Amino acid sequence: MRTPEIPPLRTLLDARRGQIADRWHMALAPTSFVPYGWQEVRDRLVELVERVLDVLCAEPLDRQGAQAVGADLAQLHYRQPEALSVTQETLSAGIVAA
Repeated sequence: MRTPEIPPLRTLLDARRGQIADRWHMALAPTSFVPYGWQEVRDRLVELVERVLDVLCAEPLDRQGAQAVGADLAQLHYRQPEALSVTQETLSAGIVAA
């Protein structure tokens, strides 16, 4: 019996990008008021998840890319310390779950 091939980690994470963004959005929502609609924030978080994956997969680690993701999160008005905490927790959990 042949064992199914396991896709590379990046492929798995790309497939879960929307789920990770949804969890991130739900975790961020109580931390700050943002002047954008739910769908716009979610769409921007999906883009940020993609960029986080790019940062993590870069060799060497792309520190400027990581700082840019943080700056874009702040532009969405997620500037409270709680936002950073739930960001770290949610992204870590989403990546480890893959």
